[in-house]
Amino acid sequence: MVDIKIALKALYATKARTALTMLGIMVGVASITVVMSLGEGAKQKVQDQVSQLGSDMLTIRPGQASRDKNGIITNYNFLAALGASTISEQDFETVKKTPGVVMASPIMVINGSINTVPKTTAAKGMSIIATNTDFDKLFKLKLRSGEFLNTATSRETVVLGQELAIEMLGSDTVIGHKILIRGQEFTVIGVLDRTNNQTNFSNIYNFNRTAFIQTDAGKAFNQGIAQIQQVNVRVATSANARDIGRQLQQAILANHGGEEDFTILNPEESIKITNDLIKTLTTLTAAVASVSLIVGGIGIMNIMLVSITERTREIGIRKSVGATSAQILRQFLIEALTMSVVGGLIGVVLAYGVAFVIGTYLDFLPIITWRIALIAFTVSTIIGVTFGLAPAIKAARKDPIEALRFFN
Repeated sequence: MVDIKIALKALYATKARTALTMLGIMVGVASITVVMSLGEGAKQKVQDQVSQLGSDMLTIRPGQASRDKNGIITNYNFLAALGASTISEQDFETVKKTPGVVMASPIMVINGSINTVPKTTAAKGMSIIATNTDFDKLFKLKLRSGEFLNTATSRETVVLGQELAIEMLGSDTVIGHKILIRGQEFTVIGVLDRTNNQTNFSNIYNFNRTAFIQTDAGKAFNQGIAQIQQVNVRVATSANARDIGRQLQQAILANHGGEEDFTILNPEESIKITNDLIKTLTTLTAAVASVSLIVGGIGIMNIMLVSITERTREIGIRKSVGATSAQILRQFLIEALTMSVVGGLIGVVLAYGVAFVIGTYLDFLPIITWRIALIAFTVSTIIGVTFGLAPAIKAARKDPIEALRFFN
């Protein structure tokens, strides 16, 4: 108890230096906490949307997935989505003809610009998706005004997400207005109501900032080829989703000459592979953020070594009146731990504020769980022990006679 009082008194005597030393730990812990909370928020968002869309949805994507003997996915090749898609129009037609399939929609992502007519405003942070007339029903999207893509309208028609319509045309009731997609004129026939269904299982699209065009129009931008990145399928009932998935697997496998270069995912599997991807990205980002923690730990070690040099005479006096090396060790270790732990706790509190601010710019809220807070607290404690132990040992080993001879 005496060692704690002495340690806290010493830290209080140099308040400014103590606060600056804790700053590195605060920033490091806050960075890691925010990164992990973003990952948790993204995973929760995916789970909520899967629940909202229902368990009768299947997703067909390019790339082969590895499965164990029980058929559970153990790994998925995300790099397949970066290359040429193996999902063809023939596969899509096969899907629609499969018994038990109620509706299906392809997703063909078009790279290009969206501008007003004339070119005065260009959209930023948007997506262009070519799909069919069932997309709005399959994803349970509601219209703010107008209608969705249908067979009665021409190929040069477009449906806009609400945010995109307001940004470009100043209103969400802009039926009949024209915009330029990759330099070609399209007429707006509908504007979606605001939706929270941004995450499309394995990919992330913000439907509020998306322009939807017909598949034929998308093919025209791609030399007449349908580069389908994904097919979403709604089956009759969730109970027979797995059976229909197996039928689709065999039918598409026949189209591909027995080459399994695609994957059919049920909602639970979609959650798993998306969470695995988010976990990987979160881990990598947290590893980068942890560099600031190491810098903070080095700062603690540096200040502790300076403090020990300044207080050499104090150490000599304490030892001469009966303080043991163990007591000196505890005193300086407590100082290092106090700076690290208090800095870590403040960092967690700071992360709450930062996460709240970030959440205002995202379509999901970061989630700071007790597990994340515990990890942050544990890491800050380890940093304090690791970087405070060497200076504490150096102080404990000082010879009292030599220490008393030291003059500041």
